[in-house]
Amino acid sequence: RLLDIATELTGTAPEPVLGVGVRQGGRLVAENINVSPGTPLQMEIFLDSNSSAVYGIGVNYMQVSDTRNQEETIIFNG
Repeated sequence: RLLDIATELTGTAPEPVLGVGVRQGGRLVAENINVSPGTPLQMEIFLDSNSSAVYGIGVNYMQVSDTRNQEETIIFNG
């Protein structure tokens, strides 16, 4: 038996928009903040609602810094 497919389908996917946020105590931080060492922070990385059904996110490496002289790798070969 031969399978003959004679129909073409063309479509487009939405352009993915990456969002990043930081929460302290469950509240979204809107601008720069000063925190004491050891203060728990939660980083969120997400796709917008239009593209999240089509795409996924893979994070292999993430480093955070105080923009002065301290930095820390929080994900390596994730």
